[in-house]
Amino acid sequence: MTKTSKLRTKTQAPICQKHPKTIKQLSRIRSDDYAWLKDENWREVMDNPKKLDKNIRKHLDAENAYCQKVMQDTK
Repeated sequence: MTKTSKLRTKTQAPICQKHPKTIKQLSRIRSDDYAWLKDENWREVMDNPKKLDKNIRKHLDAENAYCQKVMQDTK
């Protein structure tokens, strides 16, 4: 087993919560469990990232930390 595969087995990826949302669009209905990750104020967030919903920020920070940990041996 390589160093990288050992690291990846020890490091657990963050689990994204599911918040089912039904979307009606173009005469169709679909369900999106991860729609909550798109901030309702996404245009404002593009100008000012501090306005990002705290729950979205928390999840993105966890994903970024996971990525950095898993990829640390590639620097």
